[in-house]
Amino acid sequence: MRKDEIEERIIQIEKQIRDLGSIQREQGELIISELRSFQNLFIEEKMEVMRKQITQGYQRLLLDLILNTMRREFESVCPNPCSLYNRTDCIDFFMCRLKESAERMDPDEADDFLKNQIQIDDELMNKYPELR
Repeated sequence: MRKDEIEERIIQIEKQIRDLGSIQREQGELIISELRSFQNLFIEEKMEVMRKQITQGYQRLLLDLILNTMRREFESVCPNPCSLYNRTDCIDFFMCRLKESAERMDPDEADDFLKNQIQIDDELMNKYPELR
């Protein structure tokens, strides 16, 4: 082989090596990009699970606080002794109903529920003024 053919052959080999290195680099970058994407999705999923757990915990605490407050309010407002009903049974009945309603309520629909409930309460107060 002549010297110029050898140099040309060396140049071609170097070019092929550079091309192979470029392809490997691109594939490596693609793998890294896929791993980062997977990692981000995994982190987002874990954060969503943690957010839901925290939200449920706070909802439970808030529900317990509200129910305890409502029990105290019932006990302070309901006459003792009551001439119509057994006071304890009456309070327990209302507390049970409040707890069931609160546990079934979707937090995203709470505002609409409360607005509707206020309207119903106002109508009942107008219909039965002795409840005031």
